[in-house]
Amino acid sequence: MKKLFLLTTCIVFNLCIKAQSDTLYFEKNKKIACKLLEISEYEIKYKLFGDGPIVFCATSSVIKYTLKNGYTEYINKDEMELVNSHESILQNREAIKIHPFAIGLNHISLAYEKVIRLGINLDVQVGYITSQINREYYTLTNNGANRISDGMNGVYIKPGIKFLLSPSNSVKGVKLAHPLKGAYAKFDLAYSFLQYNNLKATYYSQSSYSVPAISVTKTSDLTSSAYGGFVNLGYQTILGNILTMDVYAGVGFTGQTQKLSNPDFKVNPFFNSINYNYSYVNDYSRISNYYGFSRVPNFGLSGTFGFRIGYLIPYKEKKLRPDPNTSLQKN
Repeated sequence: MKKLFLLTTCIVFNLCIKAQSDTLYFEKNKKIACKLLEISEYEIKYKLFGDGPIVFCATSSVIKYTLKNGYTEYINKDEMELVNSHESILQNREAIKIHPFAIGLNHISLAYEKVIRLGINLDVQVGYITSQINREYYTLTNNGANRISDGMNGVYIKPGIKFLLSPSNSVKGVKLAHPLKGAYAKFDLAYSFLQYNNLKATYYSQSSYSVPAISVTKTSDLTSSAYGGFVNLGYQTILGNILTMDVYAGVGFTGQTQKLSNPDFKVNPFFNSINYNYSYVNDYSRISNYYGFSRVPNFGLSGTFGFRIGYLIPYKEKKLRPDPNTSLQKN
């Protein structure tokens, strides 16, 4: 009997409080019974019952409020407000990007960016290289070289860390810094691998009026690698809350290696010493275009430049799985 009396008293007491209080309604069915003190365009001031402190909250975080006299008003967010337009995508912290002009330069490039922590992002770019896309653009080296190849294939990878340098906007005294937007510095490692297929070199003997010239053709594959690091500066913006647009440039140093599948390919059969043929050997070190970056032949100073367009991957809240033990107890 006493328990029933106490329960009835609590219910009546709560109903009396609610009848004499205002109510704020937030997202996810959250509501607070309070005494509203002030409502402005940017913030709401209220006080909890008892000796509680005065509390402030953003007006944009409230869906509606109800006064103790029963009056209810919905707060509609202005989607044109810069604060609210960014609020809808602040949780979108991953993007997939492409180089739109890469296909015209004999490679396909794909990049992935993800926020590790505020102001620090992981940025990884990979590319597939093939001369079959645009044969007119394809050359063995930057000077045309004196070798003929059936084609070229390769890959490159550039893992990097991006540091956001400054927030992108400032509105009503509040700095807005979307974790994928703004000026940045990026530090990359880079590796590129190229394979030239079925190189052909034709050697001619000295001829005279009495003895005709003799020619010998040799074939070989050539593999070439370059590797190093870069420091980049760039800027990324967001278009329509859906796309990203990113432009950057950087400098660094890279090393280079070359290997022929046929060691005799570089030897002129009509001379006893390879020294007579040094110009042919040095052609391979003149390869400068490694697609993910370019290098100054025989020196190592390298540069990179990029223009990328990306798609913001929508954020999905993780749904908590119900505890099987709790489910069994309920059943």
